[in-house]
Amino acid sequence: MTGAGPLREARLHLSEEGGRHLYLLSDPASGRILRLEPKLARLMANVRARLTGRLIGTPPEEEIAAATVIGEFVRAMRADASGERAKKFNPLFMQVPLFDVGPLQARLRWLAALTFSPFGVVWFGLLALICLWMHSVTDGAMVSRIGDIFSLSALATFAIVAPLTKMLHELGHVLAATRARVRVRKAGVMLLGLYPLPFVDCSEADLLASRWGRIMISLGGLFADLSVAMVAFIAWHLVEDPAVRQVLSSLVVFNSINTVVFNLNPILKLDGYFALSDACHRRNWHTESFVALKSVRTALAGFQFGAAGNAIVVAPLRIAFAMVSTCYKIWIVAFVAWQVLPKFLGLGLFLVVWGMAAMFFTPLLSLAGPSPQGRGQGMMATGGRKAGKGWLWLPILGVAALIIALIPRPYHVVVPLELDLDGHYAVRAGEGGVLRELAMAGPVEQNHRLAQLQAPGAESELALAQAEQLFDLTLADSAAGLDPLTAQAARQRAATSAIRVARLQRLAESLEVRTAQKGLFRPDATLTVGAQVSPGQMLGHLLSDEGHAQLTGAFPEVWVEKLTRALQGATLRQSAAFEPLDPTTDIRLEDAVGDVQQGVRLSVTSTYSARALAGEPMAVRLQFEAEPLWRHGLFQARLLMLRFREAQQQAQSAATQ
Repeated sequence: MTGAGPLREARLHLSEEGGRHLYLLSDPASGRILRLEPKLARLMANVRARLTGRLIGTPPEEEIAAATVIGEFVRAMRADASGERAKKFNPLFMQVPLFDVGPLQARLRWLAALTFSPFGVVWFGLLALICLWMHSVTDGAMVSRIGDIFSLSALATFAIVAPLTKMLHELGHVLAATRARVRVRKAGVMLLGLYPLPFVDCSEADLLASRWGRIMISLGGLFADLSVAMVAFIAWHLVEDPAVRQVLSSLVVFNSINTVVFNLNPILKLDGYFALSDACHRRNWHTESFVALKSVRTALAGFQFGAAGNAIVVAPLRIAFAMVSTCYKIWIVAFVAWQVLPKFLGLGLFLVVWGMAAMFFTPLLSLAGPSPQGRGQGMMATGGRKAGKGWLWLPILGVAALIIALIPRPYHVVVPLELDLDGHYAVRAGEGGVLRELAMAGPVEQNHRLAQLQAPGAESELALAQAEQLFDLTLADSAAGLDPLTAQAARQRAATSAIRVARLQRLAESLEVRTAQKGLFRPDATLTVGAQVSPGQMLGHLLSDEGHAQLTGAFPEVWVEKLTRALQGATLRQSAAFEPLDPTTDIRLEDAVGDVQQGVRLSVTSTYSARALAGEPMAVRLQFEAEPLWRHGLFQARLLMLRFREAQQQAQSAATQ
């Protein structure tokens, strides 16, 4: 049979998916697997029977056509695997196989049996409990490291340790495959965005493993990632060396974020997707979804709106999944670029241009060129598309982009807030002295004594002044009828002593701090009885039960002009409520000039009491006058440049210190 030579070594497998049969064609020479539609699988079985002599006779035209089509695909797969045919360059993903893992699996059977056993589950749970305990007793000290995820040192550390942790991730897949008695084919290096990371080929699980075995293999890498993250989390709390802590914190942050945002996310075609698709009996959902989306895109490129509508009606969920997956990938690139841009402007711009070109513009421009008519119903083809019409979408999209750029939209900014503890609610010492008494934290009534200070020598000086005053008054009374001059001098000394006594009494009163109203008192945890307190030093905070809470937060200077002339609305956001504010009375700037890093201070008045808002996460959302979207783009570019300059100044300051 002409063209059927490559099919002599190919194998046909029957699998099960959601109560229906799944037909797979595997080619040992290339290590690739091809899914066949039922009709094509039956024809392929007949072809295999004729090649082996079990079926004799003249083959019908359908079998000849099927043998020709499948033979071409098998030859193409072998050419790709051997490198005889140049693969299409994909800037996002490339693979370079290096060696065969199968011979090494026999030595890993004991480790695989130990890892994926009740002992391994108990060990994993014990690590999780230890991490939770350490997190609670240290008040989440490790969480603060998340804010430094895009710092230069963190990125450099990640670039060094990521290939090593990825090797452990792939080892998790290998151990799971070994436990499921599935041969792992090749291991190598994949270039993910031109960054090298290891990989292993566990595709044989599609043929030999059970459904739960495939799920275990998919989650094996995630098991390794979380195990490494938890071990690093525990070690971070036990070591003191800053350099080692930097490496351990990067392991915790990147392994956990990589697991949740990428590998465990079913929207991306990674481990989480494969586990969920097997659990839901939809092993080919990703491919079917993007094939459906491609059919819509092809129809739209050829202005076949009826065909596009029919494709949407036939597979709405698949098309929705493909669109969500595509948008999520774009969002990841945009988010990472936006975080990197303020600190590394050139690298951020490269990420934006490269990521968008690879994900969006390159597929869009590919619509302009012709493509051959697809062949092989249900196998790889999605139908043809008309050549020469795709380019018409470029001016259409350009006009649409221009219209969108002219749409007016209001500006919004969200400013985190906190109670004005260092200003409005601060309890400060009037005079300096030694702290003799400090009230405990808790509710207090009006005129409650919060602190008692003692000035060195003030009490003895007051007692001496009072004694001198009493002596002079007694002398003046006794000498009044005998010696008028002596009595007059005594009265003058008594008046001077009275002034001195009044001054010392006012000083004694200022050494006692009392509440002007009832509320919740929080003493300064750094103060202890016997400590020396300077004049004006903060002793704690008094959060009132009455009145309007005063909130404050850092406000970027780039928004000051809009706040003073274009503010239209403001809303205070709390964990349990949204409070509309009056922009004219409840919003104000404390200072017209602020530093580059913090900006000016924004002051907000809420109708809630300070005690009611204590411990609440709060933010105010400000809305400004609407402007066209192209003006928004210019404003965001200006904001980006300011953030970049701030990052440069911070880096220079850190270098000089």
